[in-house]
Amino acid sequence: MTDKTITESSKEVISELKKEHPEIKQLPPESQAIVSKIVAQVFSGPLPPPAVLAEYKKIDPSIPARLLQLVEKEQAARLEWNKNEAECKKKDLSNVHFGQIAGTLLVIFLAICGLVALYMGAYTVAGVIFGTTILSLFSAKIFTNRKM
Repeated sequence: MTDKTITESSKEVISELKKEHPEIKQLPPESQAIVSKIVAQVFSGPLPPPAVLAEYKKIDPSIPARLLQLVEKEQAARLEWNKNEAECKKKDLSNVHFGQIAGTLLVIFLAICGLVALYMGAYTVAGVIFGTTILSLFSAKIFTNRKM
């Protein structure tokens, strides 16, 4: 790697590295190039630091604006996704609530049917109604706990 291919910011990093580690100067030039290849700039966040943006602008003046548009689009998409996720959770909660109400009403209806069957003397029918209702309640409870 020659000095012509090294960017200005990389030259600064390499010179700082040579100051911190003087033993690098004692290496042959080929080894110094290998050491300088290991040096890298790392940044976090959606946009690179201004110095890197300036380097990109030297290559193509439209790159910083395009990067900014890309970051804005990504942020808008992320906000939309979060909004949709919140709406889905709200709908899911309302579906669960509806299911609980429907199940409660069904159990009350079956209990009334069973009591009517008992009153009329149809003990077998009442037993089947009460038995299946109790069995379905226990199975619903077991399967609900198993999912958690």
